[in-house]
Amino acid sequence: MKKVLLVLAVILIFPTLALASAGGLDAFGGHYDNKAGGYNVEKGPLAGKHYADKVEMLKELQKVKPGSVSDADMAKAEKKLAKRNAKAGGAAPAKMEKKAEKAEPAAAAPAKVEEKKAEKAETKAQTKAEKKAEKKAEKAEKKAAEKAAPAAAPAPAKAAPAGQPTKP
Repeated sequence: MKKVLLVLAVILIFPTLALASAGGLDAFGGHYDNKAGGYNVEKGPLAGKHYADKVEMLKELQKVKPGSVSDADMAKAEKKLAKRNAKAGGAAPAKMEKKAEKAEPAAAAPAKVEEKKAEKAETKAQTKAEKKAEKKAEKAEKKAAEKAAPAAAPAPAKAAPAGQPTKP
């Protein structure tokens, strides 16, 4: 009973142990995603990003943190990638290609969001301006119709005062 309580206490105190991923991470904090394809980074400066392969990630890591990737690490990753591609029939599997197409640099995603917001605001402004112009045109038509109506109608005959006969 004490052992069960101890295990429960450890799980409650260290929930990250209970929720940790089943696969191990390499020295760069990432792993290959066999289900979706590609290479996921879970720890380090590129955490949360997805790449088509480890070579692509290492190139990005070298840009972000110069000197962090040795030539030996790069050569080893390139060799493994060549083996993976050969195993898949000379090209990256379709899943990996699709995932790579979807993967975007972190800086591009906010730019796209801002671009969409700007387009939406522009469309909204255009719609608002068009509605305003329509209302203005309707108002002008109404005024023109009111001015034209009295001029087109014949002048009413003057009525005789009450109690006096009208002349034939």
